Amino acid sequence: MAPTKQAMVLEARNPSREDLGVCVAPLSQPSGCQRTCRADELIRATFHILVLCEDGTTTQTVNSDEFHHTSGSLLWLTPGTPHQVVPALNGTALCFTSAFVGMTVEPWMGGVWHLEGNDRVTVGAMVDVLSREYRRYISEPTGNLQAGGDILLRHLLLALLIRIHNVPRKEWAEEFGNPVVRQFLGLVENHYATMHTVDKYADLLGYSTRTLHRLCYEELGATPHQVVSERIAQEAERLLVLSDSPISAVGRSLGFDDAANFSKFFQRQAGLTPGEFRRTRLH
Repeated sequence: MAPTKQAMVLEARNPSREDLGVCVAPLSQPSGCQRTCRADELIRATFHILVLCEDGTTTQTVNSDEFHHTSGSLLWLTPGTPHQVVPALNGTALCFTSAFVGMTVEPWMGGVWHLEGNDRVTVGAMVDVLSREYRRYISEPTGNLQAGGDILLRHLLLALLIRIHNVPRKEWAEEFGNPVVRQFLGLVENHYATMHTVDKYADLLGYSTRTLHRLCYEELGATPHQVVSERIAQEAERLLVLSDSPISAVGRSLGFDDAANFSKFFQRQAGLTPGEFRRTRLH
């Protein structure tokens, strides 16, 4: 779950219209950032990425774990999630900024879905419509067909996100085989903002810290401390970008009573102070 090397920051920039905060591309025809990023390179995008696999299977590194794309799988990567470039497969990548949606999507953000039956048909059809309207908007000459095109894309995207939210999501922890690691990841997701020490997680699980360390490293390639720290840093990045809360308030919401300690922690994780990180993302 925690990357062992520094990830490259990928800024939001539409390859056809720089001011447009959405991009829809078929994964079978790599383009844009797929061509500029190496397959083995870790990326932290400043925007959301939805990956819908329509057919076939492949794997992608997400948070230093292997996510398995299969027919009907849907992966939603939130801003700041370390991952490798989306592999070429029969599917669609949909990238968008929170600003483009025009309203908060926090209640729906991120996750894994395995679409079946009517859910798969409906979501697939909505992605197809959005893809067609996107291609029309960026390729047609300026004129009547362009009028309100960005507004149409925004509403189509928002409708898609609402529809996805209505599908039960698969827990991230279910992607891992070891039951202790699954329980640990579930505890981290529920308590990362208030419980930072590995000893407390080990106590709740009924295992020694040494055993939890061994199991996590075998399953995730990362220590429990790295897992907890990465999840805290991930949420800190999200709050710094998507909210205007003071940095001290962001730190307190994540369990840091002292702003200086939060700043030191964040700089170790991200390579920038919270203020520097926020400024680089907002300009």
